Amino acid sequence: MFQYTPQEDAYYRQLWATFDPQGLGFAEAKGTVQFFKKSRLAVDTLKGIWIASVKNSEGKLYYPEFATVMRLIAYCQNGFEFNEQLLNQNRPVPLPVLEGIQQPQQLPQQTISYPQQEQFNNFQSPQNSLPQSNYFQTQPVLNTAQISLQSYVEPKLDVQKYDLPDDQYNRYELCFNQQDKTNQGFIKGDQAQLFFQKSQLPTQILNQLWSLVDIGQKGYLYKNEFIVAVHLIALCRKDIPLPQSLPESLLQLIRRDQQQNQVRSTSQTMPQISSGLPPQPQRVGSQNEIQGLNHQANYLQNKLQNQTQQIQLANNLDQQKQIIEDKKKDIEFLNQTIQKLQSFYDYLKKEQDELQAQITSLNDQQTQKQHSINILQDSIQNQLQVNQNLQKQLIDLKQSNQLQENQAPTLTTQFQTINIEDDYDYSNYKAKKDKVVSGGNQNTENLPWH
Repeated sequence: MFQYTPQEDAYYRQLWATFDPQGLGFAEAKGTVQFFKKSRLAVDTLKGIWIASVKNSEGKLYYPEFATVMRLIAYCQNGFEFNEQLLNQNRPVPLPVLEGIQQPQQLPQQTISYPQQEQFNNFQSPQNSLPQSNYFQTQPVLNTAQISLQSYVEPKLDVQKYDLPDDQYNRYELCFNQQDKTNQGFIKGDQAQLFFQKSQLPTQILNQLWSLVDIGQKGYLYKNEFIVAVHLIALCRKDIPLPQSLPESLLQLIRRDQQQNQVRSTSQTMPQISSGLPPQPQRVGSQNEIQGLNHQANYLQNKLQNQTQQIQLANNLDQQKQIIEDKKKDIEFLNQTIQKLQSFYDYLKKEQDELQAQITSLNDQQTQKQHSINILQDSIQNQLQVNQNLQKQLIDLKQSNQLQENQAPTLTTQFQTINIEDDYDYSNYKAKKDKVVSGGNQNTENLPWH
């Protein structure tokens, strides 16, 4: 797991906010592909970075994965060859460069320090430098008084070759002469530092370059060392990485320079002999003068050390101030994220309350409907029972009517029989009555109508 600097984390979160404005912690993976292509890395390299960084299969990209992708892009842009072992690295590296996106001002980084060359550490790009695309482009040499690093460009070469053509050597030599205004034969480290900064190469690359060309770690560069450095910078600007060690052709240039310097220093130490004339006596200072000069030198050296310490202290204070500012920005970003999350939570809570109210209303309606259904079911059941009773009564009535219809002929016959018998009885009765009346001896109490 990478450990990100405060400035690095703040920069990544600033970029991440464009993909996750609501602060949900994830974004759609497809929406970030074109963004990563702004790094100008090869597509195969970006694919490898993606596979090594993104471990979910949801079609989403989470912030930790996004930050991992950005760190790996930064490694690849600063000379590292991509492989999954980079995931185990935790080296400081400049922020990744993305086309069309402005980087925040970077803090000085603590890099590899070499003896007698502390002035070359902590490279920083000048604030007023020209845009990056203007450097190291092929330009004709029109005026040697205006020669700058922009004028010295390596022609198209095979990417595997580091040889320096003669025409380019001559152009770089003009550059050296322009920088070596006092004809000392070398350029001091701080002067070379300012010049190399114009390339806008990362700090790590420039320190690695210095370790290659400063043979003996002197803290300054002879002519051919300077020329080789400018040549390698031009190759780096064409995406040709620095070699692990200088090729033989470039080493020969530097050795030739060293031999010339040895001859020059030897000739300067030889006694001056003129033809036929004794050497001129040299004035030797007194012991007091020598001691005075030594005291003055010690005083100046102590003063220089004090000033150096003050500068370092000021730089540390500036770094601490910058760290505080970065922390404040981080806190502000976190506060904004909290506000966004709170707003999103309030929105979800309100939506939940509305949904809960709808659910409650629907439950009430459902209860009422169920009650109505139960009442209707009871009414239907009762009506079915009534209908069954009515049907039963109807059947009974039909059966009764049928029975009566079947009994009607029998009753008619019986009625007729009764009528005949009544007529017969009446005739007998009448005859008997007449007999009694006519006889006059009958007892009227025995008459049937008495």
